[in-house]
Amino acid sequence: MSRYLLIAAACILPWLETAVADDIDAYLPRGHGSVYLQVVMDLGNTDLDGVICTFGVDCGPPFMTVAAHGHLSDMYTSGEAVTAPGVFKAVLAAVLEHTQFDDFYLSLLISNHQDNQSSTVAMARGGGTLLQGYRLLGRHRATYLDTLKMTPILGAGDAHELQPRETFFEWVRYLRGETVLLGQNTRGNFGVQDPLPDYAADIIANGRYVAPFPTVPQCLELYSILFTLGTAKSDADLVP
Repeated sequence: MSRYLLIAAACILPWLETAVADDIDAYLPRGHGSVYLQVVMDLGNTDLDGVICTFGVDCGPPFMTVAAHGHLSDMYTSGEAVTAPGVFKAVLAAVLEHTQFDDFYLSLLISNHQDNQSSTVAMARGGGTLLQGYRLLGRHRATYLDTLKMTPILGAGDAHELQPRETFFEWVRYLRGETVLLGQNTRGNFGVQDPLPDYAADIIANGRYVAPFPTVPQCLELYSILFTLGTAKSDADLVP
């Protein structure tokens, strides 16, 4: 029997006082084959995104679970406004802590800042970057959680426009072990020249991606979660 993954995220409705913000559930009937889960994150824009809760005031249980709130405390201090990207990261971190996901292979991606000028591809800007390539979650959980929570919540001046075509295109090139196009075009991400987290250097060698599987595993299952708050922009530099 094949394994099926269903992830259901509760709607966060800012006009409902009792909105539940931590209902992500995964149902995994046991079967054969490896599950490769890709998470693509929109980093948001604090000048535009609605405030979901205020840390230290109304973000704790029963609004979210103790586990999710614990991760939120790693990213916010008392009195800070929390928007949807922060809630998403805290909830996802709590979900990924569950041991039933130990045999998942996880990757994390973002769109680069749209004004990052490529030094290798003529006239190209922005693109997508893998912050972490596929590794077994059970062995590398701390690394994934650190990277997830390290991605900053950005204001208008530094906000990244979502570029899904270019981001997924970079991911496909990673799967196939092809040359890196805009996956290292990260100078300017988060408003700095040396961003953290940065591209995953361990999956790149001599300008090419190191494919996550030299041969395609039996019953390979690829899943993707795209978290976004808006529409795609600046997404036409590359044509897959």
